[in-house]
Amino acid sequence: MMEALPTEGSIVVDGSKSTYIAVTGDVMGPTIDNLDQLVRQPCGCGEQNMITLVPNIFVRKYLEAVKDVVDQSLVDLTNKYMTSGYQREQTYRHKDGSYSAFGESDPSGSTWLTGFVVKSFTMAKKFIPVTVDEAGISESVDWLLTQLNAKTNIFNEPGTVIHTEMKGGTSSSKFTLTAVLYISLKEAMAAMPLTAANLDTKLANVLTALETNYQQNKDAWVREEKYFRLAIMAYAFALGGSSQTSDVLQKLKDLSKQESKS
Repeated sequence: MMEALPTEGSIVVDGSKSTYIAVTGDVMGPTIDNLDQLVRQPCGCGEQNMITLVPNIFVRKYLEAVKDVVDQSLVDLTNKYMTSGYQREQTYRHKDGSYSAFGESDPSGSTWLTGFVVKSFTMAKKFIPVTVDEAGISESVDWLLTQLNAKTNIFNEPGTVIHTEMKGGTSSSKFTLTAVLYISLKEAMAAMPLTAANLDTKLANVLTALETNYQQNKDAWVREEKYFRLAIMAYAFALGGSSQTSDVLQKLKDLSKQESKS
């Protein structure tokens, strides 16, 4: 316990104020006792279902990483919810492999949502392998690649997104979308075999397009406080082994220092 210094003009009884400092070696330490609060039954439309499903996947990944404190009942519950969420999402799947908020009722699948689905389902596959259909994920990947402009190597969004929190609250920037899809496809490739032709080459071209756009716009992004976009670019560049990775990370560090001073 460490006594806090009284503030000027404060009306308190001397010696009645104190501050406690807790130290833990686990960043999740303060929340581990309430981890079950993140576990929810997936529900709602195609977007809402994914928003409520994904926390179950990350809780399950955490439990897998800290086997010494595993709560078996929580493991079973996350498996149950991942399974039900996966099955529910299939009702919002289009025949072409894409996904949208209301499925076939929508005129087109959403690139944002389909990329989110691919990334999430490849993570869930480790825990519910019997449930997750690899062929279905590959079909979704094939559809995503039909939205890739062969000239610009930037992804198109033919659909709509209702819940912007799924995009980090950003506007529909085609470059942010492309970075997110690059990440989704790179992670999907690492998790399972994909049958899409020339996928490595296509993703290499996408990375080059992102690097070019970053070089042209990074200063504007800083001025406009596009921190989420910079963070997404940093992750995409790191996954792709880009030479721009250290530069974008430095930009983020500089912004962090500016924020701490303000």
